[in-house]
Amino acid sequence: MQAQGAPPTRRASSPADLNKQIACPVLALWSERGPIGRLFNVLAIWKERGTNVTGKGLAGGHYLQEDVPDQVVAEVQTLVGAR
Repeated sequence: MQAQGAPPTRRASSPADLNKQIACPVLALWSERGPIGRLFNVLAIWKERGTNVTGKGLAGGHYLQEDVPDQVVAEVQTLVGAR
């Protein structure tokens, strides 16, 4: 149900959005041990969808933030310019 007077909404997967690129910085992280990095060029795929994309595979498993938290924090800090 939509609020009265609210603009119409679209789903995130709307065909109208397919040719748009994500404008904010995107950090793509994936497991080096999992199949994703072997089956896909993850960074290239994300770079097709965003204008400012960085990322890499990390040594952790499925739950990177639990398996290699220091590496995840370092990557996020780099993304946001923290020191």
